Amino acid sequence: MIANSKRQFISALMLLPVLCSAADAFSGATHKSITEKAAYGSVAQGHLKSWLGIRRGMDTILLLDQSILPPAERIPADQFEERIAGELPANPCTILDFLKAGAHLEDVPIPRARHHFHAPIANPEVVPPNPNAGLDNKTDHPELASQIDWFTNWWYDLHFDVTGASAQKRALGTEDPNWGIEYENYFAWPDSRAYLVEALTRTDPNVRDHYLALTFISLGHAVHLLEDMGVPAHTRNDWLFGHYRSALDWGNPFESWVEDQVKANGGQSPWSGIGPAVFDKLAKYFDADENELVINARETIPYDSIQKLDKTHFSSKGFFIITYKDNSGSEIQRKLSKRTFDNLAPILDHLVEKIS
Repeated sequence: MIANSKRQFISALMLLPVLCSAADAFSGATHKSITEKAAYGSVAQGHLKSWLGIRRGMDTILLLDQSILPPAERIPADQFEERIAGELPANPCTILDFLKAGAHLEDVPIPRARHHFHAPIANPEVVPPNPNAGLDNKTDHPELASQIDWFTNWWYDLHFDVTGASAQKRALGTEDPNWGIEYENYFAWPDSRAYLVEALTRTDPNVRDHYLALTFISLGHAVHLLEDMGVPAHTRNDWLFGHYRSALDWGNPFESWVEDQVKANGGQSPWSGIGPAVFDKLAKYFDADENELVINARETIPYDSIQKLDKTHFSSKGFFIITYKDNSGSEIQRKLSKRTFDNLAPILDHLVEKIS
């Protein structure tokens, strides 16, 4: 028993860096910067001004103060004041500040991070089954899961058994209720919608402002989950290999690299993107019913309309040409170049797979 405890203690010391890293690596500057860039590139600014009559849009100042609410309406302090206050630059602050704070806070406290994995092609329902199916988040190092759980309980008085709810279900608010044992989640998509209703219908303007601020904090939590889908370890459902390979090789290299790029750019995302892809349901941002190539918000090419892919100059000049028919039956040629897309090779591989 003593020998086993010693082994666990040694393992705990070895795991300390990765647990700290996993909570912070793709969180600090990165989530806030991606969220800000996405917010100004989305329809949110226009909708705030035209639909809601909020003339300053994302720059509107709001006060978050649930003390003005009846006690029964308040979120518990450990999920509200204790989490949120330290993330705000001030209070009152702007709608954008609330959105960015929410995008960071989905990682706080540590157990939340274990619900940030979703493998669209590896879910249990997929046929044939994928070897990474399920949501255990430990596909490459299952033997370390018990050590991580023991350590987090010893160090933080929290359980982190490397299992988790699907990030998609967490965003949608449809995760298994048993996750409420560790804490209640007040910041899923249905919560955001409920807070917005309160912001639009309450008679007290201060209460309306509070709920509008809360709407964007909650929305930021969902945005965080979607942003995490840009990390391969998160979409192949592997927390352990994604963040810990050995005592000398921990943290997620991709997440760390992105964080470094953001910090070197003054805390701003250095990537411009290609415009938003818009779906009619939140679930589709995680598992799209994919039947077309989305080039940008205004241009899509259905896979079944593609007649030919010309890859002649891809290796030497970095572009390929798609020949397809539009809705009128006219033949169109669309050139896609590495000058515009920095991930063109996997796009080409994906197209070949889809039309072959």
